[in-house]
Amino acid sequence: MRKKIVIFGHYGVPNWGDEAILSGILSQINISHFSITIISHNPEFTKKLYNLHSVPPPPFGIRSFFNFQWIQTLTVIKEADYIIFGGGGLWQPKPLKALNIWNFYLRVCLFFEKKIFSLGTSFSVRSDTSKNNKHYKKIIKNTTKLLQKIKFFSVRDKKSKTVLMDTYNIHEAKISITSDAAFFLEPENITRDNTKKKKLILLSMREGDLSIEQEKIIFSALQKEFSRKSHTFEFIVMQSYQSNDENFTKRHKNISLFYPKNTTELLEKISSAHFICSSRLHANILASACNTNFLAISCRDKVKNLFSEYLPENIIEASHIKNTKNSIVFLNKKLRIIHSKKNSDNNSYSFTDNNRIFLDAQKKKLQNFFPDILQ
Repeated sequence: MRKKIVIFGHYGVPNWGDEAILSGILSQINISHFSITIISHNPEFTKKLYNLHSVPPPPFGIRSFFNFQWIQTLTVIKEADYIIFGGGGLWQPKPLKALNIWNFYLRVCLFFEKKIFSLGTSFSVRSDTSKNNKHYKKIIKNTTKLLQKIKFFSVRDKKSKTVLMDTYNIHEAKISITSDAAFFLEPENITRDNTKKKKLILLSMREGDLSIEQEKIIFSALQKEFSRKSHTFEFIVMQSYQSNDENFTKRHKNISLFYPKNTTELLEKISSAHFICSSRLHANILASACNTNFLAISCRDKVKNLFSEYLPENIIEASHIKNTKNSIVFLNKKLRIIHSKKNSDNNSYSFTDNNRIFLDAQKKKLQNFFPDILQ
């Protein structure tokens, strides 16, 4: 009889970064050995997308309690052999409500005494603890008690391991440093030869990541670099509900919208493009997987932490994008370096070569993603 796995995550919204994480995890689970149920905010959407059983999360609030769909959810959790909290930044301290929500879901699973694994997740702490300090410390204390009952953690970076050990007192032996589950995805029939890619420039920005002025500076630089070569511009909506990413195109002209229907379609679009510029982590991860040259706008440390070692030329920090002559010159120079294959010392710069080394490193790290019991 197949063992039963229940997977929790920020699924069904949809946020296509989280769906890429889930797709990566599912690609590595042998369904002949395991039966899988996905906890989703939109079970019907998730069932259709993955052809797997899906149920809503346990009730967190009055409205979700009185629809009584949680009864089947508790049954699924009760009957599970293993619980996976799958990827992304689930236990992030901003907003504090996120910690409370995921603590509640974890508490429900622990009530049924299940073996629980947190896989490919990032952990961080707040630096601005002066406001509501007592409240924050209380939540961290409660989170510590719960996280210590998880059997195994694989985390996306060294910083997350440090947070687990120093803030949550998790023993080092329970923590494995890995990479993002989206790197498990191996796009089929992708266009690896840049000379055969379409004259298409993709953008994908999280609403609120940048000021309108910063958006104008970035888009103007891209137009200056690519418009004279007859490139068209398209915006990938990685998340609409609750995020409204598509508002970017309402503020800037001559950009069409692309709403992915599944991760395969998303990968095909990114693979076909000549270049992508994004502040969203997973748009840049998938660009790397598809060997599509990209400029990652680092608004959060997770972008810089992932790419800085092997692809430093492909990152620009949002704080460096200002309406000053030096800032604009710097951005234009950055685009020329990664697009014209010349670095600041006039030596040849090959995105393809550097990206291959980067991807090999991520694949090696992914060997530590799953606990032995799931391999």
